[in-house]
Amino acid sequence: MSDLRFLDRGVEKTITKGTIISINTKSQSENRVWYIKSGKLLYEIIKDERATSFTCLPGDLAGIINVAGPDDKALSLSTKFTALEDTDLYGWNKDEFFRALGMFQDFAVLVLKRLSVILRLVNHLTISQETAELTLSETPTKPVPSKSQTELTLSKSLTESAPPESQTEPAPSQTPTEEMEMELMEFAFGEINDSSKSIFAKVGISFNDQEIIFPAGSNGTELYIILSGKVEIFNPPESILDVLKAGEIFGEMSHFDNSKRSASARSKGVTKLLVFSKENFSLIFQLHPKWTIKLVEGLAERIHNTITQL
Repeated sequence: MSDLRFLDRGVEKTITKGTIISINTKSQSENRVWYIKSGKLLYEIIKDERATSFTCLPGDLAGIINVAGPDDKALSLSTKFTALEDTDLYGWNKDEFFRALGMFQDFAVLVLKRLSVILRLVNHLTISQETAELTLSETPTKPVPSKSQTELTLSKSLTESAPPESQTEPAPSQTPTEEMEMELMEFAFGEINDSSKSIFAKVGISFNDQEIIFPAGSNGTELYIILSGKVEIFNPPESILDVLKAGEIFGEMSHFDNSKRSASARSKGVTKLLVFSKENFSLIFQLHPKWTIKLVEGLAERIHNTITQL
């Protein structure tokens, strides 16, 4: 990435090959998100002596899950960083990280893409029930003998979106009308609640209990916000990954990286959703930093929840 304006208000750090930074996340003071400027870093998230590890290359980010996830859940994880070669890092603590998210939209998109890829990979592991070596640019390779560690390699080449391999006829452009723009602006600065009747009338949809919202493997870039009810995220036939409630967002992974849906979604009880096209949510996303923070925190929590199931 050529524009690195977001490398601001943090700290630079150089570590030599073999250096280990181990963090018990019960002590949040040393927790940082690290951007890899050069070199190679092994990033391990440890739960009950089992490690899920990510090999991070230049342009990657490490440590988002612990810094951005809910504090109460972060307490159950530890983090370990190991330099696989001499490595230059740039890091932010929690306050600095969220400040950078609000200031630099390109940074926010990079973070969301990174989290989306990680969630796709750990979702795959819940389906396969095997420990596999994975890369961002390839399908999973053969399982490795040990199930104590999952190795995921993050590749800089996928920071840019790529279209799905096979895609149905693209949906027509939904450039917001002037009236719609005003509605979206009002929503962007308001709160998500069941009384949002005006916006629901324009982009809302209702589901009865146990209706499929979208299946795994389908194409689609719509992003959903739950107005009321609950939504189950699952891998067929019945591997429940998460249950989302009112105010939460889903579908953001395909929204930001244009990939196929990595899991299925269905309603749990009568459920009302707001459905946003790329054009509509792009306007909301740019208007208020709370949407960036909400997306990042939501993805970080879902990754945490999935890792604890591995």
